[in-house]
Amino acid sequence: MKNKIYKLAIFSGLALLFLAVLSCEDLLNPIPQTSISPEAAFSTPNGVRSALVSVYSNETMWAAYWATMLPDTYGNPDVSEGGDNAGTIAASHGILTPTTEIVNSGWESIWDGFYRSVSNANFLIENESKISNMDEFEKKTILAEARFLRAKAYYLLVNFFGDVPLLLNTFKSLETDRFPVRTPIADVYAQMIVDLEYGVTNLPEGNFNGHVKKGAAQALLAKVYMAAPDPVKNYTRAEELTSDIVSSQVYELEPNYDDLWWHSGKNKANSSKECIYGCVLTSLGDYKGGAVQFLSSPRSPSPWFLPKKSLVGDFIKLNDTIRLKSSFMFLNEPAYTTGYYLYKFTNVDWRVNLVAQMKGENNEYFLRYADILLLRAEILNEINTGPNQEAIDMVNLVRRRAKVADLKPAEYTNKETFLLTLIRERKHELIFEGHLFFDLKRMGKATQLLWNMDDNGTKTTNFAEYQLLFPLPEKELSINPSLVQNEGYF
Repeated sequence: MKNKIYKLAIFSGLALLFLAVLSCEDLLNPIPQTSISPEAAFSTPNGVRSALVSVYSNETMWAAYWATMLPDTYGNPDVSEGGDNAGTIAASHGILTPTTEIVNSGWESIWDGFYRSVSNANFLIENESKISNMDEFEKKTILAEARFLRAKAYYLLVNFFGDVPLLLNTFKSLETDRFPVRTPIADVYAQMIVDLEYGVTNLPEGNFNGHVKKGAAQALLAKVYMAAPDPVKNYTRAEELTSDIVSSQVYELEPNYDDLWWHSGKNKANSSKECIYGCVLTSLGDYKGGAVQFLSSPRSPSPWFLPKKSLVGDFIKLNDTIRLKSSFMFLNEPAYTTGYYLYKFTNVDWRVNLVAQMKGENNEYFLRYADILLLRAEILNEINTGPNQEAIDMVNLVRRRAKVADLKPAEYTNKETFLLTLIRERKHELIFEGHLFFDLKRMGKATQLLWNMDDNGTKTTNFAEYQLLFPLPEKELSINPSLVQNEGYF
Protein backbone atom coordinates (compact mmCIF):
# COMPACT_ATOMS: atom_id res chain seq x y z
CA MET A 1 0.00 0.00 0.00
CA LYS A 2 2.79 2.38 -0.86
CA ASN A 3 0.74 4.35 -3.37
CA LYS A 4 -1.39 7.16 -2.07
CA ILE A 5 -5.04 6.31 -1.73
CA TYR A 6 -6.11 9.51 -3.42
CA LYS A 7 -4.14 8.64 -6.55
CA LEU A 8 -5.19 5.03 -6.94
CA ALA A 9 -7.17 4.38 -10.09
CA ILE A 10 -8.86 1.10 -9.26
CA PHE A 11 -12.44 2.09 -9.95
CA SER A 12 -13.33 -1.03 -11.89
CA GLY A 13 -16.64 -2.85 -11.98
CA LEU A 14 -15.71 -4.17 -8.53
CA ALA A 15 -15.42 -0.65 -7.13
CA LEU A 16 -18.90 0.16 -8.38
CA LEU A 17 -20.21 -2.27 -5.79
CA PHE A 18 -18.39 -0.43 -3.04
CA LEU A 19 -19.80 2.88 -4.23
CA ALA A 20 -23.35 1.66 -3.58
CA VAL A 21 -24.68 4.05 -0.96
CA LEU A 22 -27.19 4.27 1.86
CA SER A 23 -28.56 7.77 2.01
CA CYS A 24 -32.23 7.72 2.95
CA GLU A 25 -33.07 8.36 -0.69
CA ASP A 26 -31.18 5.25 -1.74
CA LEU A 27 -33.03 3.10 0.77
CA LEU A 28 -35.94 3.14 -1.67
CA ASN A 29 -33.76 1.36 -4.22
CA PRO A 30 -31.50 -0.76 -2.06
CA ILE A 31 -30.22 -3.69 -4.11
CA PRO A 32 -26.74 -3.16 -5.62
CA GLN A 33 -26.79 -4.01 -9.30
CA THR A 34 -23.81 -6.36 -9.36
CA SER A 35 -23.12 -10.06 -9.52
CA ILE A 36 -19.91 -9.89 -7.47
CA SER A 37 -20.35 -11.40 -4.02
CA PRO A 38 -18.58 -10.04 -0.91
CA GLU A 39 -16.84 -13.41 -0.60
CA ALA A 40 -15.27 -12.91 -4.02
CA ALA A 41 -14.62 -9.21 -3.54
CA PHE A 42 -12.69 -9.66 -0.29
CA SER A 43 -10.78 -12.77 -1.25
CA THR A 44 -7.78 -10.86 -2.61
CA PRO A 45 -5.69 -8.01 -1.15
CA ASN A 46 -6.44 -5.82 -4.17
CA GLY A 47 -10.16 -6.30 -3.65
CA VAL A 48 -9.88 -5.09 -0.05
CA ARG A 49 -7.70 -2.17 -1.08
CA SER A 50 -10.25 -1.21 -3.73
CA ALA A 51 -12.94 -1.18 -1.06
CA LEU A 52 -10.81 1.25 0.94
CA VAL A 53 -10.43 3.46 -2.15
CA SER A 54 -14.21 3.77 -2.28
CA VAL A 55 -14.30 4.93 1.34
CA TYR A 56 -11.66 7.59 0.69
CA SER A 57 -13.35 8.65 -2.55
CA ASN A 58 -15.95 10.72 -0.75
CA GLU A 59 -13.23 12.85 0.86
CA THR A 60 -13.02 14.75 -2.43
CA MET A 61 -16.77 15.19 -2.95
CA TRP A 62 -18.87 18.31 -2.56
CA ALA A 63 -20.08 17.23 0.87
CA ALA A 64 -16.51 17.73 2.13
CA TYR A 65 -16.41 21.13 0.43
CA TRP A 66 -19.60 22.37 2.13
CA ALA A 67 -18.51 20.92 5.48
CA THR A 68 -15.30 22.93 5.31
CA MET A 69 -16.90 26.13 4.07
CA LEU A 70 -19.85 26.46 6.44
CA PRO A 71 -18.20 26.34 9.90
CA ASP A 72 -16.27 29.57 9.27
CA THR A 73 -19.11 31.46 7.60
CA TYR A 74 -22.34 30.47 9.37
CA GLY A 75 -23.50 33.52 11.33
CA ASN A 76 -19.91 34.81 11.52
CA PRO A 77 -19.99 38.57 12.11
CA ASP A 78 -16.52 38.88 10.56
CA VAL A 79 -17.56 37.45 7.18
CA SER A 80 -19.61 39.08 4.44
CA GLU A 81 -21.22 37.25 1.56
CA GLY A 82 -20.51 38.50 -1.92
CA GLY A 83 -22.82 38.47 -4.90
CA ASP A 84 -26.42 37.38 -4.68
CA ASN A 85 -26.26 33.62 -4.08
CA ALA A 86 -29.23 32.83 -1.83
CA GLY A 87 -27.50 29.92 -0.13
CA THR A 88 -24.38 31.84 0.85
CA ILE A 89 -26.45 34.78 2.09
CA ALA A 90 -28.56 32.43 4.21
CA ALA A 91 -25.44 30.89 5.74
CA SER A 92 -23.60 34.09 6.58
CA HIS A 93 -26.79 35.76 7.87
CA GLY A 94 -27.81 32.77 9.98
CA ILE A 95 -31.18 32.29 8.29
CA LEU A 96 -31.07 28.68 7.11
CA THR A 97 -34.32 26.88 6.37
CA PRO A 98 -35.08 23.26 5.39
CA THR A 99 -35.16 24.32 1.73
CA THR A 100 -31.91 26.30 1.70
CA GLU A 101 -29.72 25.10 -1.15
CA ILE A 102 -26.66 24.63 1.07
CA VAL A 103 -28.36 21.90 3.11
CA ASN A 104 -30.71 20.61 0.43
CA SER A 105 -28.80 20.35 -2.83
CA GLY A 106 -29.17 16.77 -3.99
CA TRP A 107 -26.74 13.99 -3.12
CA GLU A 108 -23.94 16.56 -2.86
CA SER A 109 -25.48 17.94 0.33
CA ILE A 110 -23.82 17.36 3.68
CA TRP A 111 -26.41 14.78 4.74
CA ASP A 112 -26.28 12.68 1.59
CA GLY A 113 -22.55 13.05 1.10
CA PHE A 114 -21.47 11.87 4.51
CA TYR A 115 -23.95 9.02 4.58
CA ARG A 116 -22.24 7.87 1.41
CA SER A 117 -18.99 7.82 3.36
CA VAL A 118 -20.70 5.86 6.14
CA SER A 119 -22.16 3.36 3.69
CA ASN A 120 -18.86 2.75 1.91
CA ALA A 121 -17.10 2.28 5.25
CA ASN A 122 -19.83 -0.03 6.55
CA PHE A 123 -19.50 -2.30 3.54
CA LEU A 124 -15.82 -2.84 4.24
CA ILE A 125 -16.09 -3.11 8.03
CA GLU A 126 -19.02 -5.52 8.11
CA ASN A 127 -17.19 -7.91 5.77
CA GLU A 128 -14.11 -8.22 7.98
CA SER A 129 -14.71 -11.95 8.43
CA LYS A 130 -14.63 -12.45 4.64
CA ILE A 131 -11.20 -10.85 4.19
CA SER A 132 -8.72 -13.56 3.31
CA ASN A 133 -5.22 -13.94 1.90
CA MET A 134 -4.10 -10.69 3.50
CA ASP A 135 -1.42 -9.91 6.08
CA GLU A 136 -3.09 -9.33 9.48
CA PHE A 137 -1.32 -6.01 10.06
CA GLU A 138 -2.46 -4.60 6.71
CA LYS A 139 -5.97 -5.91 7.29
CA LYS A 140 -6.30 -4.16 10.66
CA THR A 141 -4.75 -0.99 9.26
CA ILE A 142 -7.30 -0.88 6.44
CA LEU A 143 -10.17 -1.52 8.83
CA ALA A 144 -8.86 1.23 11.12
CA GLU A 145 -8.72 3.67 8.19
CA ALA A 146 -12.32 2.84 7.29
CA ARG A 147 -13.39 3.27 10.93
CA PHE A 148 -11.67 6.67 11.10
CA LEU A 149 -13.49 7.85 7.99
CA ARG A 150 -16.82 6.59 9.34
CA ALA A 151 -16.19 8.40 12.63
CA LYS A 152 -15.21 11.57 10.76
CA ALA A 153 -18.44 11.45 8.77
CA TYR A 154 -20.53 11.04 11.92
CA TYR A 155 -18.56 13.78 13.70
CA LEU A 156 -19.57 16.21 10.96
CA LEU A 157 -23.14 14.92 10.76
CA VAL A 158 -23.85 15.30 14.49
CA ASN A 159 -22.19 18.72 14.62
CA PHE A 160 -24.44 19.95 11.85
CA PHE A 161 -27.66 18.04 12.58
CA GLY A 162 -27.57 16.64 16.14
CA ASP A 163 -29.33 13.27 16.51
CA VAL A 164 -28.87 11.34 13.27
CA PRO A 165 -29.55 7.73 12.26
CA LEU A 166 -26.63 5.58 13.37
CA LEU A 167 -26.13 3.13 10.52
CA LEU A 168 -23.45 0.50 11.12
CA ASN A 169 -24.40 -2.00 8.42
CA THR A 170 -25.35 -1.84 4.79
CA PHE A 171 -28.99 -2.18 3.78
CA LYS A 172 -30.38 -5.63 4.46
CA SER A 173 -34.18 -5.49 4.52
CA LEU A 174 -37.00 -3.20 3.42
CA GLU A 175 -38.88 -4.24 6.53
CA THR A 176 -36.17 -3.29 9.04
CA ASP A 177 -33.85 -0.80 7.30
CA ARG A 178 -35.98 1.34 5.01
CA PHE A 179 -36.81 4.16 7.42
CA PRO A 180 -34.06 4.55 10.07
CA VAL A 181 -34.84 6.71 13.08
CA ARG A 182 -32.62 9.36 14.63
CA THR A 183 -30.20 8.04 17.24
CA PRO A 184 -29.45 10.10 20.39
CA ILE A 185 -26.30 12.14 19.86
CA ALA A 186 -24.57 10.57 22.90
CA ASP A 187 -24.91 7.13 21.30
CA VAL A 188 -23.47 8.39 18.01
CA TYR A 189 -20.50 9.88 19.87
CA ALA A 190 -20.04 6.60 21.74
CA GLN A 191 -19.73 4.79 18.41
CA MET A 192 -17.22 7.35 17.14
CA ILE A 193 -15.14 6.61 20.22
CA VAL A 194 -15.24 2.86 19.51
CA ASP A 195 -14.08 3.44 15.93
CA LEU A 196 -11.35 5.93 16.81
CA GLU A 197 -9.99 3.96 19.76
CA TYR A 198 -9.66 1.06 17.30
CA GLY A 199 -7.64 3.42 15.12
CA VAL A 200 -5.40 4.50 17.99
CA THR A 201 -4.63 0.82 18.63
CA ASN A 202 -4.19 -0.36 15.05
CA LEU A 203 -2.97 2.53 12.90
CA PRO A 204 0.77 3.02 12.39
CA GLU A 205 2.51 6.21 13.44
CA GLY A 206 3.89 8.50 10.78
CA ASN A 207 3.24 11.60 8.77
CA PHE A 208 0.21 11.83 6.55
CA ASN A 209 0.86 10.36 3.10
CA GLY A 210 -2.67 9.96 1.76
CA HIS A 211 -3.52 7.37 4.43
CA VAL A 212 -4.88 7.93 7.93
CA LYS A 213 -2.23 7.56 10.61
CA LYS A 214 -2.42 7.05 14.38
CA GLY A 215 -2.03 10.77 15.09
CA ALA A 216 -5.18 11.55 13.09
CA ALA A 217 -7.21 9.06 15.12
CA GLN A 218 -5.80 10.54 18.35
CA ALA A 219 -6.52 14.12 17.26
CA LEU A 220 -10.09 13.52 16.12
CA LEU A 221 -10.77 11.35 19.17
CA ALA A 222 -9.63 14.18 21.46
CA LYS A 223 -12.09 16.51 19.73
CA VAL A 224 -14.84 13.90 20.02
CA TYR A 225 -14.26 13.48 23.76
CA MET A 226 -14.42 17.25 24.22
CA ALA A 227 -17.48 17.87 22.06
CA ALA A 228 -19.54 14.90 23.25
CA PRO A 229 -22.36 15.43 25.75
CA ASP A 230 -22.19 14.02 29.26
CA PRO A 231 -21.60 11.27 30.24
CA VAL A 232 -19.54 10.56 27.10
CA LYS A 233 -17.44 13.73 27.43
CA ASN A 234 -14.01 12.94 28.87
CA TYR A 235 -11.44 15.72 29.26
CA THR A 236 -8.97 13.37 30.97
CA ARG A 237 -8.82 11.06 27.97
CA ALA A 238 -8.61 14.04 25.62
CA GLU A 239 -5.63 15.32 27.61
CA GLU A 240 -3.92 11.92 27.34
CA LEU A 241 -4.44 11.82 23.59
CA THR A 242 -3.07 15.31 22.92
CA SER A 243 -0.15 14.63 25.26
CA ASP A 244 0.68 11.52 23.24
CA ILE A 245 0.57 13.49 19.98
CA VAL A 246 2.96 16.14 21.33
CA SER A 247 5.36 13.64 22.94
CA SER A 248 5.47 11.42 19.84
CA GLN A 249 7.44 14.15 17.99
CA VAL A 250 5.92 12.90 14.73
CA TYR A 251 4.48 16.33 14.01
CA GLU A 252 5.94 19.81 14.24
CA LEU A 253 5.00 23.33 13.24
CA GLU A 254 6.05 24.42 9.78
CA PRO A 255 8.74 27.02 10.56
CA ASN A 256 7.28 29.55 8.11
CA TYR A 257 3.48 29.99 8.26
CA ASP A 258 3.35 30.99 4.61
CA ASP A 259 4.89 27.64 3.62
CA LEU A 260 1.65 25.92 4.61
CA TRP A 261 0.05 27.36 1.47
CA TRP A 262 0.56 27.35 -2.28
CA HIS A 263 1.98 30.84 -2.54
CA SER A 264 4.45 31.83 -5.24
CA GLY A 265 4.68 28.27 -6.52
CA LYS A 266 5.23 26.70 -3.10
CA ASN A 267 3.71 23.28 -2.61
CA LYS A 268 3.97 21.91 0.90
CA ALA A 269 1.02 19.56 0.48
CA ASN A 270 1.85 16.06 1.64
CA SER A 271 5.33 17.01 2.80
CA SER A 272 4.72 19.27 5.79
CA LYS A 273 5.20 17.62 9.17
CA GLU A 274 2.44 19.90 10.45
CA CYS A 275 -0.18 18.00 8.46
CA ILE A 276 -2.04 15.38 10.49
CA TYR A 277 -4.90 14.62 8.10
CA GLY A 278 -6.55 15.93 4.95
CA CYS A 279 -3.78 17.77 3.16
CA VAL A 280 -4.09 16.08 -0.25
CA LEU A 281 -7.35 16.22 -2.12
CA THR A 282 -7.96 15.69 -5.81
CA SER A 283 -9.69 18.11 -8.13
CA LEU A 284 -13.19 19.50 -7.71
CA GLY A 285 -13.82 20.58 -11.27
CA ASP A 286 -11.17 23.16 -12.06
CA TYR A 287 -10.35 23.53 -8.41
CA LYS A 288 -8.39 21.52 -5.89
CA GLY A 289 -8.77 21.13 -2.18
CA GLY A 290 -9.49 24.20 -0.12
CA ALA A 291 -9.04 26.72 -2.89
CA VAL A 292 -12.69 26.85 -3.95
CA GLN A 293 -14.00 27.04 -0.40
CA PHE A 294 -14.86 30.68 -0.10
CA LEU A 295 -13.99 33.24 -2.66
CA SER A 296 -13.69 33.80 -6.33
CA SER A 297 -11.22 36.32 -7.65
CA PRO A 298 -11.88 40.08 -7.58
CA ARG A 299 -12.69 39.79 -11.29
CA SER A 300 -15.39 37.21 -10.67
CA PRO A 301 -18.94 38.57 -11.04
CA SER A 302 -19.99 37.29 -7.61
CA PRO A 303 -17.33 36.17 -5.13
CA TRP A 304 -18.87 34.18 -2.29
CA PHE A 305 -17.54 34.91 1.19
CA LEU A 306 -15.36 37.90 1.99
CA PRO A 307 -13.51 38.76 5.21
CA LYS A 308 -14.89 41.96 6.74
CA LYS A 309 -12.65 44.83 7.74
CA SER A 310 -13.42 43.95 11.36
CA LEU A 311 -11.59 40.66 10.93
CA VAL A 312 -8.62 42.18 9.16
CA GLY A 313 -8.56 44.96 11.74
CA ASP A 314 -8.22 42.45 14.54
CA PHE A 315 -5.11 41.01 12.89
CA ILE A 316 -3.70 44.52 12.69
CA LYS A 317 -4.59 45.22 16.32
CA LEU A 318 -2.67 42.11 17.41
CA ASN A 319 0.27 43.05 15.14
CA ASP A 320 -0.31 39.68 13.48
CA THR A 321 1.28 40.68 10.19
CA ILE A 322 2.60 37.30 9.04
CA ARG A 323 -0.72 35.47 9.30
CA LEU A 324 -2.59 38.48 7.89
CA LYS A 325 -0.45 38.60 4.76
CA SER A 326 -0.63 34.84 4.29
CA SER A 327 -4.41 34.76 4.73
CA PHE A 328 -5.68 37.90 2.95
CA MET A 329 -4.75 40.51 0.41
CA PHE A 330 -6.21 43.96 -0.23
CA LEU A 331 -7.36 45.22 -3.62
CA ASN A 332 -9.51 48.23 -4.31
CA GLU A 333 -11.60 46.32 -6.82
CA PRO A 334 -15.23 46.39 -7.99
CA ALA A 335 -18.66 45.54 -6.57
CA TYR A 336 -19.41 42.93 -3.91
CA THR A 337 -16.06 43.52 -2.26
CA THR A 338 -14.97 44.67 1.17
CA GLY A 339 -11.57 45.25 -0.39
CA TYR A 340 -10.11 42.11 1.16
CA TYR A 341 -9.80 38.74 -0.55
CA LEU A 342 -8.72 35.33 0.58
CA TYR A 343 -5.12 34.45 -0.21
CA LYS A 344 -4.57 31.45 2.05
CA PHE A 345 -5.60 28.77 -0.45
CA THR A 346 -4.68 30.34 -3.76
CA ASN A 347 -1.75 29.96 -6.13
CA VAL A 348 -2.40 33.35 -7.70
CA ASP A 349 -1.43 36.72 -6.27
CA TRP A 350 -4.33 38.87 -7.41
CA ARG A 351 -2.36 42.04 -6.82
CA VAL A 352 -0.24 41.25 -9.87
CA ASN A 353 -2.25 38.64 -11.76
CA LEU A 354 -5.98 39.26 -11.74
CA VAL A 355 -7.89 36.39 -13.33
CA ALA A 356 -11.57 35.67 -13.78
CA GLN A 357 -11.70 32.81 -11.29
CA MET A 358 -9.71 31.69 -8.29
CA LYS A 359 -7.22 28.96 -9.11
CA GLY A 360 -6.12 27.16 -6.00
CA GLU A 361 -4.22 24.04 -5.25
CA ASN A 362 -4.31 21.05 -2.97
CA ASN A 363 -3.65 22.59 0.43
CA GLU A 364 -6.46 21.67 2.78
CA TYR A 365 -6.08 20.68 6.41
CA PHE A 366 -8.74 18.84 8.35
CA LEU A 367 -6.27 18.36 11.22
CA ARG A 368 -2.92 20.07 11.63
CA TYR A 369 -0.49 20.35 14.51
CA ALA A 370 -1.19 24.00 15.37
CA ASP A 371 -4.86 23.10 15.80
CA ILE A 372 -3.94 20.34 18.26
CA LEU A 373 -1.55 22.55 20.26
CA LEU A 374 -4.36 25.06 20.75
CA LEU A 375 -6.78 22.24 21.51
CA ARG A 376 -4.44 20.96 24.22
CA ALA A 377 -4.32 24.45 25.74
CA GLU A 378 -8.12 24.42 25.79
CA ILE A 379 -8.19 21.03 27.52
CA LEU A 380 -5.68 22.09 30.17
CA ASN A 381 -7.66 25.26 30.80
CA GLU A 382 -10.77 23.16 31.36
CA ILE A 383 -9.16 20.53 33.57
CA ASN A 384 -7.36 23.06 35.77
CA THR A 385 -10.22 25.60 35.81
CA GLY A 386 -7.79 28.08 34.34
CA PRO A 387 -4.58 28.01 32.32
CA ASN A 388 -1.46 26.43 33.75
CA GLN A 389 2.01 27.18 32.40
CA GLU A 390 1.82 24.40 29.80
CA ALA A 391 -1.43 25.80 28.40
CA ILE A 392 0.22 29.20 28.01
CA ASP A 393 3.23 27.53 26.40
CA MET A 394 1.07 25.71 23.83
CA VAL A 395 -0.43 28.97 22.64
CA ASN A 396 2.92 30.75 22.64
CA LEU A 397 4.43 28.06 20.41
CA VAL A 398 1.85 28.93 17.77
CA ARG A 399 2.15 32.69 18.27
CA ARG A 400 5.96 32.67 18.06
CA ARG A 401 5.86 31.24 14.56
CA ALA A 402 3.66 34.20 13.61
CA LYS A 403 6.05 36.58 15.42
CA VAL A 404 3.21 37.63 17.74
CA ALA A 405 4.07 38.57 21.32
CA ASP A 406 3.86 35.82 23.94
CA LEU A 407 0.95 35.59 26.31
CA LYS A 408 1.95 36.55 29.84
CA PRO A 409 0.68 34.15 32.52
CA ALA A 410 -0.05 37.00 34.95
CA GLU A 411 -2.67 38.35 32.54
CA TYR A 412 -4.63 35.07 32.44
CA THR A 413 -5.72 34.28 35.95
CA ASN A 414 -9.10 32.72 35.15
CA LYS A 415 -10.60 30.20 32.78
CA GLU A 416 -12.94 32.61 30.97
CA THR A 417 -10.29 35.17 30.02
CA PHE A 418 -8.02 32.48 28.63
CA LEU A 419 -10.87 30.83 26.73
CA LEU A 420 -11.74 34.07 24.93
CA THR A 421 -8.07 34.50 24.04
CA LEU A 422 -8.02 30.95 22.66
CA ILE A 423 -11.02 31.71 20.46
CA ARG A 424 -9.24 34.74 19.05
CA GLU A 425 -6.03 32.77 18.54
CA ARG A 426 -7.81 29.90 16.79
CA LYS A 427 -9.57 32.37 14.51
CA HIS A 428 -6.27 34.00 13.51
CA GLU A 429 -4.39 30.72 13.05
CA LEU A 430 -7.12 28.60 11.45
CA ILE A 431 -9.41 31.09 9.72
CA PHE A 432 -11.36 29.61 6.80
CA GLU A 433 -10.09 26.07 7.52
CA GLY A 434 -13.50 24.91 8.75
CA HIS A 435 -13.32 25.10 12.56
CA LEU A 436 -15.05 28.17 14.01
CA PHE A 437 -18.65 26.91 14.33
CA PHE A 438 -17.48 23.63 15.88
CA ASP A 439 -15.05 25.45 18.19
CA LEU A 440 -17.70 27.82 19.53
CA LYS A 441 -20.20 25.03 20.07
CA ARG A 442 -17.63 22.93 21.93
CA MET A 443 -16.67 25.89 24.11
CA GLY A 444 -20.26 26.91 24.84
CA LYS A 445 -19.78 30.30 23.16
CA ALA A 446 -21.78 29.97 19.94
CA THR A 447 -24.94 31.79 21.07
CA GLN A 448 -22.76 34.60 22.41
CA LEU A 449 -20.51 35.09 19.38
CA LEU A 450 -22.62 34.12 16.34
CA TRP A 451 -25.27 36.50 14.98
CA ASN A 452 -28.38 36.71 12.85
CA MET A 453 -28.15 39.56 10.34
CA ASP A 454 -30.49 41.58 8.15
CA ASP A 455 -30.15 42.08 4.40
CA ASN A 456 -27.41 44.65 4.97
CA GLY A 457 -25.35 42.30 7.13
CA THR A 458 -26.21 44.23 10.29
CA LYS A 459 -26.68 42.28 13.51
CA THR A 460 -30.29 41.71 14.53
CA THR A 461 -30.01 39.10 17.29
CA ASN A 462 -27.53 36.59 18.65
CA PHE A 463 -28.02 32.96 17.68
CA ALA A 464 -30.76 31.07 19.49
CA GLU A 465 -30.03 27.58 20.84
CA TYR A 466 -31.92 25.89 17.99
CA GLN A 467 -29.56 27.49 15.47
CA LEU A 468 -26.66 25.46 16.83
CA LEU A 469 -28.05 22.70 14.60
CA PHE A 470 -28.89 22.91 10.92
CA PRO A 471 -32.35 22.00 9.63
CA LEU A 472 -32.63 18.51 8.20
CA PRO A 473 -32.90 18.68 4.41
CA GLU A 474 -36.53 18.80 3.34
CA LYS A 475 -36.12 16.00 0.83
CA GLU A 476 -34.87 13.62 3.53
CA LEU A 477 -38.00 14.31 5.59
CA SER A 478 -40.20 13.60 2.58
CA ILE A 479 -38.41 10.32 1.87
CA ASN A 480 -38.20 9.03 5.43
CA PRO A 481 -41.32 9.52 7.61
CA SER A 482 -39.35 8.35 10.67
CA LEU A 483 -37.27 11.55 10.64
CA VAL A 484 -38.41 14.56 12.64
CA GLN A 485 -37.25 18.10 11.87
CA ASN A 486 -34.95 19.88 14.32
CA GLU A 487 -36.69 22.21 16.74
CA GLY A 488 -37.07 25.76 15.49
CA TYR A 489 -37.34 24.84 11.80
CA PHE A 490 -40.93 23.61 11.64
